[in-house]
Amino acid sequence: MDYGALIPIVGGLLGLTIVVLGFVEHTVRRLARQTVRIETKLDAVLDSLGIAAPRPEITRVNSLILEGKRVQAIKEYRKHTGATLIEARQAIEGLERRGYSG
Repeated sequence: MDYGALIPIVGGLLGLTIVVLGFVEHTVRRLARQTVRIETKLDAVLDSLGIAAPRPEITRVNSLILEGKRVQAIKEYRKHTGATLIEARQAIEGLERRGYSG
């Protein structure tokens, strides 16, 4: 068998795989950002209506905010929501402004 002919084929498949994985990663990140924006808007609507929608994953974030640990709260928020750094910072600042405590 001529392995010399397989090298370009394997290289091409590897390149294609990298491109596809890059596209999938980009798509997942984009969808995560969209989800965070939708959740933020939904939270604002619920807040304006006076409806409390408890989210268990935010409990740790609330604790960190109350302890004055803003950076850790942002990290925890990003971990649970997939938000970008800017989105997480804005969300935490919004929670701080509202005096969010759960």
